[in-house]
Amino acid sequence: MKKFISLVVASSVLAMAPLVQAATPVYTPSLPWSLDGIVAVNKGVALSCLVTLDIDSAGATIVLAPNPASPGGLNTLCPSVLPDHVPSSDIDYDATSKKLTLKNVFIQTVTAGDCQGDIVGTWDVATQTLSVAGSMPAATAGAPCTMNGVLDLLSPTGGDIN
Repeated sequence: MKKFISLVVASSVLAMAPLVQAATPVYTPSLPWSLDGIVAVNKGVALSCLVTLDIDSAGATIVLAPNPASPGGLNTLCPSVLPDHVPSSDIDYDATSKKLTLKNVFIQTVTAGDCQGDIVGTWDVATQTLSVAGSMPAATAGAPCTMNGVLDLLSPTGGDIN
């Protein structure tokens, strides 16, 4: 009987424990949002790209262009890095960690193998920035894709994600 009561109590405690999970982001002010910034991207070739992230009710669009501070050389390849559109159902936000996740993004790269996985950024309401640092696995072959940079919120001003 004591074991049964212990099992019931333990089950009740677990059932009442709050679940920490990502949720659909709530943007204040409401969408659309536009961010951009310089991001170092690499999949066998190191590039410095101006990355624009536009988020609207349909999802997220990511566009890469050469870094305006160093537009020549290999950075001219930035527009050849082609992330697929991310539907809004594949965008999550964890309010505790301030992590905005674009899930299962496929990226056509300038080297063989492409990449597919999650892009995770940390939102900072004080600086109005989204910091991106990490890697995603190759889709078919080769090295993983790495990215490291900061995107500034262009519009709207004074935004927050919850």
